[in-house]
Amino acid sequence: MRLRWLEVRRHAPTKKGAALGRGSHLSAQGVALARAVGAASGPFATVDTSASPRAIETAIAMG
Repeated sequence: MRLRWLEVRRHAPTKKGAALGRGSHLSAQGVALARAVGAASGPFATVDTSASPRAIETAIAMG
């Protein structure tokens, strides 16, 4: 398999204040933004992410 493109994305916005925890989960705004970006992006053959909840949640929300 030849790699044609590599896209690097950071996680979407996370919760703030008291809701912020270790690895912090996405905020509702972050989930909505990740879904919108995912809908505008093409299909991906492979997705790699860290074990951080915010990174996993971003990848899932992007579809």
